[in-house]
Amino acid sequence: MYFLCGMTLFDAVTHAMTTLPSSGFSNYDSSMGHFTNSWIHWVAVLFMITASLPFVLYVQAMREKAGVRPIIQDDQVREFGQFLAATVLFLSVWLWLRETKPFLEVLRQVAFHVTSIVTTTGFTMSDYSLGGPLVFEMFFFLLYVGAAPGRPRAA
Repeated sequence: MYFLCGMTLFDAVTHAMTTLPSSGFSNYDSSMGHFTNSWIHWVAVLFMITASLPFVLYVQAMREKAGVRPIIQDDQVREFGQFLAATVLFLSVWLWLRETKPFLEVLRQVAFHVTSIVTTTGFTMSDYSLGGPLVFEMFFFLLYVGAAPGRPRAA
Protein backbone atom coordinates (compact mmCIF):
# COMPACT_ATOMS: atom_id res chain seq x y z
CA MET A 1 0.00 0.00 0.00
CA TYR A 2 2.89 2.38 0.67
CA PHE A 3 4.13 1.75 -2.87
CA LEU A 4 0.66 2.44 -4.29
CA CYS A 5 0.58 5.72 -2.36
CA GLY A 6 3.80 6.96 -3.96
CA MET A 7 6.78 5.57 -2.03
CA THR A 8 9.62 4.03 -3.96
CA LEU A 9 9.74 0.24 -3.76
CA PHE A 10 12.72 0.36 -1.39
CA ASP A 11 11.03 2.91 0.91
CA ALA A 12 7.77 0.96 0.81
CA VAL A 13 9.42 -2.33 1.79
CA THR A 14 11.56 -0.66 4.47
CA HIS A 15 8.61 1.13 6.08
CA ALA A 16 6.24 -1.81 5.69
CA MET A 17 8.58 -3.96 7.75
CA THR A 18 8.81 -1.33 10.49
CA THR A 19 5.17 -0.25 10.79
CA LEU A 20 4.81 -2.54 13.76
CA PRO A 21 4.76 -1.64 17.44
CA SER A 22 8.23 -1.14 18.92
CA SER A 23 9.85 -0.62 15.57
CA GLY A 24 9.22 2.54 13.53
CA PHE A 25 12.66 2.68 11.96
CA SER A 26 12.96 4.81 8.87
CA ASN A 27 15.69 5.30 6.34
CA TYR A 28 15.19 9.08 6.68
CA ASP A 29 16.13 11.35 9.59
CA SER A 30 12.70 12.97 9.46
CA SER A 31 10.99 9.54 9.69
CA MET A 32 7.55 9.63 8.02
CA GLY A 33 7.77 13.42 7.86
CA HIS A 34 9.95 12.91 4.80
CA PHE A 35 6.85 11.96 2.83
CA THR A 36 4.42 14.75 1.96
CA ASN A 37 1.68 12.48 0.63
CA SER A 38 -1.06 12.39 3.26
CA TRP A 39 -2.21 8.94 2.05
CA ILE A 40 1.10 7.49 3.20
CA HIS A 41 0.45 8.83 6.69
CA TRP A 42 -3.09 7.41 6.76
CA VAL A 43 -1.83 4.01 5.58
CA ALA A 44 0.70 4.09 8.42
CA VAL A 45 -2.08 4.90 10.92
CA LEU A 46 -4.17 2.01 9.63
CA PHE A 47 -1.36 -0.52 9.87
CA MET A 48 -0.03 0.76 13.20
CA ILE A 49 -3.50 0.12 14.64
CA THR A 50 -3.84 -3.22 12.88
CA ALA A 51 -0.45 -4.39 14.15
CA SER A 52 -1.26 -3.40 17.73
CA LEU A 53 -4.36 -5.58 18.05
CA PRO A 54 -4.17 -8.93 19.84
CA PHE A 55 -2.63 -11.56 17.58
CA VAL A 56 -4.93 -14.25 18.95
CA LEU A 57 -7.89 -12.49 17.31
CA TYR A 58 -6.25 -12.84 13.90
CA VAL A 59 -5.67 -16.53 14.56
CA GLN A 60 -9.32 -16.95 15.57
CA ALA A 61 -10.47 -15.12 12.46
CA MET A 62 -8.41 -17.40 10.22
CA ARG A 63 -9.20 -20.60 12.09
CA GLU A 64 -12.94 -20.04 12.19
CA LYS A 65 -12.99 -18.54 8.70
CA ALA A 66 -15.15 -15.84 10.22
CA GLY A 67 -13.49 -12.93 8.50
CA VAL A 68 -12.99 -9.85 10.65
CA ARG A 69 -15.97 -10.61 12.90
CA PRO A 70 -13.90 -11.85 15.91
CA ILE A 71 -11.76 -8.73 15.70
CA ILE A 72 -14.61 -6.23 15.37
CA GLN A 73 -16.73 -7.87 18.06
CA ASP A 74 -13.93 -8.01 20.64
CA ASP A 75 -14.54 -5.69 23.61
CA GLN A 76 -10.86 -4.86 23.94
CA VAL A 77 -10.60 -3.79 20.31
CA ARG A 78 -13.78 -1.70 20.48
CA GLU A 79 -12.67 0.07 23.66
CA PHE A 80 -9.23 0.67 22.21
CA GLY A 81 -10.79 2.15 19.06
CA GLN A 82 -13.10 4.37 21.09
CA PHE A 83 -10.23 5.54 23.28
CA LEU A 84 -8.09 6.28 20.24
CA ALA A 85 -10.90 8.12 18.43
CA ALA A 86 -11.79 10.22 21.48
CA THR A 87 -8.17 11.17 22.11
CA VAL A 88 -7.55 12.06 18.46
CA LEU A 89 -10.75 14.10 18.22
CA PHE A 90 -10.10 15.98 21.48
CA LEU A 91 -6.51 16.89 20.61
CA SER A 92 -7.41 17.72 17.01
CA VAL A 93 -10.11 20.18 18.00
CA TRP A 94 -7.90 21.70 20.70
CA LEU A 95 -4.96 22.19 18.33
CA TRP A 96 -7.17 23.38 15.48
CA LEU A 97 -8.56 26.14 17.71
CA ARG A 98 -4.98 27.17 18.62
CA GLU A 99 -3.39 27.00 15.16
CA THR A 100 -4.09 28.35 11.71
CA LYS A 101 -3.81 25.02 9.90
CA PRO A 102 -6.82 23.42 8.19
CA PHE A 103 -8.70 20.93 10.36
CA LEU A 104 -7.96 17.91 8.15
CA GLU A 105 -4.22 18.65 8.32
CA VAL A 106 -4.37 18.87 12.12
CA LEU A 107 -6.49 15.70 12.28
CA ARG A 108 -3.97 13.78 10.15
CA GLN A 109 -0.99 14.88 12.23
CA VAL A 110 -2.72 14.20 15.54
CA ALA A 111 -4.05 10.81 14.40
CA PHE A 112 -0.60 9.84 13.20
CA HIS A 113 1.25 10.91 16.34
CA VAL A 114 -1.33 9.60 18.83
CA THR A 115 -1.44 6.24 17.06
CA SER A 116 2.35 6.06 16.88
CA ILE A 117 2.69 6.79 20.59
CA VAL A 118 -0.14 4.58 21.84
CA THR A 119 1.00 1.63 19.73
CA THR A 120 4.67 2.29 20.61
CA THR A 121 5.54 2.24 16.91
CA GLY A 122 7.98 5.12 17.09
CA PHE A 123 7.24 6.92 13.82
CA THR A 124 7.08 10.70 13.77
CA MET A 125 6.28 13.27 11.12
CA SER A 126 6.88 16.57 12.94
CA ASP A 127 7.80 17.91 16.36
CA TYR A 128 4.61 17.26 18.30
CA SER A 129 5.99 18.98 21.41
CA LEU A 130 5.37 22.32 19.65
CA GLY A 131 1.65 21.80 20.33
CA GLY A 132 2.09 23.18 23.81
CA PRO A 133 2.04 21.79 27.33
CA LEU A 134 -1.34 20.03 27.01
CA VAL A 135 -0.24 18.03 23.96
CA PHE A 136 3.12 17.19 25.51
CA GLU A 137 1.48 16.02 28.77
CA MET A 138 -1.19 14.03 26.91
CA PHE A 139 1.46 12.29 24.82
CA PHE A 140 3.45 11.51 27.97
CA PHE A 141 0.30 9.93 29.43
CA LEU A 142 -0.34 8.00 26.21
CA LEU A 143 3.08 6.38 26.47
CA TYR A 144 1.78 4.47 29.48
CA VAL A 145 -1.51 3.41 27.93
CA GLY A 146 0.01 1.14 25.28
CA ALA A 147 -1.83 -0.65 22.54
CA ALA A 148 -5.06 -2.43 23.41
CA PRO A 149 -4.39 -3.07 27.10
CA GLY A 150 -7.99 -4.10 27.69
CA ARG A 151 -9.21 -5.90 30.75
CA PRO A 152 -9.08 -9.58 31.58
CA ARG A 153 -12.02 -11.65 30.45
CA ALA A 154 -14.12 -13.70 32.81
CA ALA A 155 -13.61 -17.43 32.42
